[in-house]
Amino acid sequence: MNRFDIVALCAAIGITLLYGREVAYASELYLAHASTAERALWIAGEFVATYGPIAFAAFCWRWSKRTRRPALPHLLALPVALLLFRGGAEMLLAATDFRDFDDTMGAPVIPGTYLFLIAIVLYGAALMSLVIAASRRQPAA
Repeated sequence: MNRFDIVALCAAIGITLLYGREVAYASELYLAHASTAERALWIAGEFVATYGPIAFAAFCWRWSKRTRRPALPHLLALPVALLLFRGGAEMLLAATDFRDFDDTMGAPVIPGTYLFLIAIVLYGAALMSLVIAASRRQPAA
């Protein structure tokens, strides 16, 4: 594991511990009369929205080290992370009879929102450190 993976894992664990109870309460509220399929869709959406963006950022970071075109994973990181977050949130909404999460002030997607922001900031900081390190290695012309 590199430093990026360690920080991403610590962020995921920390956010899960901070907001796990609120998400559990919200899922009880929204899924009181839900079928098994709706509960499964809710759980899948929760995992995709919460852990998808930061997992994909870690995947892109490792992928960029192994490919001949390291810019491609970096270009895909933000749009795909955003798609994962929004797709997971839509899965959550599809599992309920509600049109939004106003009853719980967005509790089901709060952990995903924070991890999405952490993933983007962490990824940007890591890219900036690479650019700075590369500029220091090359002699000025």
